[in-house]
Amino acid sequence: MPKKPDSFKEDFFRFLENPGRDTLREVLRTHGGEFSQLDFKAEWPEPPKLAKHILALGNSEGGCLIVGVSENPDGTFDTCGLAKVTDHDVIDKSLRTILH
Repeated sequence: MPKKPDSFKEDFFRFLENPGRDTLREVLRTHGGEFSQLDFKAEWPEPPKLAKHILALGNSEGGCLIVGVSENPDGTFDTCGLAKVTDHDVIDKSLRTILH
């Protein structure tokens, strides 16, 4: 049975203390899919869409966008990884121009 979204922040903080595939899968499995504070994207969104996701998460008291994961119609998820890795400096620069 999925946990309540209220416990997500604490569980995700524990993942950040001990990051790894298994600990991330456990957080995702126990919270049962996407909700207002957790959003999955199979690929990096283009900067304007990424900015919208960041603003939406900020407006919902914070949250997490996990890239490389997709949610299935039945609420399960697939850890698909990324076909292409984008340098974080490129992402940072493009977001700074949009969010400032």
